[in-house]
Amino acid sequence: MKANTIIKRIRESKLSRKDLKEIANTIVYQMAALDAQSLYEYAPGDYVKWPSRKAGQLMFGIVRKLNRKSVGIDAKDGRLWRVAPSFLEKSSQEEYDKAPEFMVSLLRLPRPR
Repeated sequence: MKANTIIKRIRESKLSRKDLKEIANTIVYQMAALDAQSLYEYAPGDYVKWPSRKAGQLMFGIVRKLNRKSVGIDAKDGRLWRVAPSFLEKSSQEEYDKAPEFMVSLLRLPRPR
């Protein structure tokens, strides 16, 4: 069943608050299970890539450690990153080797008061 169909049926039904809360809890539980499952697609030594909001570019690295909710990665720029597995994608050594060696660090200025 597609998400739009499910949403439409929920809106059309006369579910109680208790029923809606149970549905919401089930969705949260299922999302956590999917995240946990995707965590084990990776192993230390795997080459990975991910989009970085902080750096504003595609980052490359090697998996160092699997944490409970994140993956520890030695990035090509020399920094250690903790990334949610849902953002990661497997890469190859060739792709890693072609990636830029260092990225330009973003300068963070204090906020005006």
